[in-house]
Amino acid sequence: MFGDLIYKSLKLFATINLHFYYKKWQVNFIKPIPEGPVLFVANHQNSFLDAVVLACSTKRDPWFLARGGVFEKPWARKVLGWLRMAPVYRFRDGFSTLRKNDETITKCVSLLEKGESILIFGEGNHNDKYYLRSLQKGFARIAAAAEEKNHGTLKVKIVPVGLQYDSLNDFRSRVLVTFGNPITVHDIWDASKNYQENLDALIQKTEEHLKPLMLHIDPHAYD
Repeated sequence: MFGDLIYKSLKLFATINLHFYYKKWQVNFIKPIPEGPVLFVANHQNSFLDAVVLACSTKRDPWFLARGGVFEKPWARKVLGWLRMAPVYRFRDGFSTLRKNDETITKCVSLLEKGESILIFGEGNHNDKYYLRSLQKGFARIAAAAEEKNHGTLKVKIVPVGLQYDSLNDFRSRVLVTFGNPITVHDIWDASKNYQENLDALIQKTEEHLKPLMLHIDPHAYD
């Protein structure tokens, strides 16, 4: 209860300030955001503001996956838990830490079973270029684990989200947030295919839905 109060208070504070920070903050919904378990999968252009802008653009109160290094101290884990953050570990954090991601996947599955929403930046890290990089498999693994544990009855939805900034660092610039068509994980999963083939299909489908929601300039012709 105390954590929810902190989260909602900070979200209200951030929402008010974003209206002052940006000259124009526009939010589009291709389809209404569904109720129940949702994975928001977004592109990642701004290392800090992306999560704030996206969370404040929806009435849902998503959890976030943040780099594992900031969770080392017990007090940090507690405070970040109040802010609805869970750790995710990468190769740069050390190979031995990657096993801790299994705990995070288990936690995410539990959250989805409670009807919560989770925000994941599918590219894995931020990049200030105007194109979508290949999506990592983390969000697909979470979705697959949730559906597998609940035998396909949970009906997890993936909502692709395009974030597009007029200028990443300038005060009083513009930002556009576009929530795309929800993807029902169960509809993509094919029992005749193996696990990796299904993961790849889910990632590909999410990329196809996400790319039109943002400015995507082919990286080979970017210059």
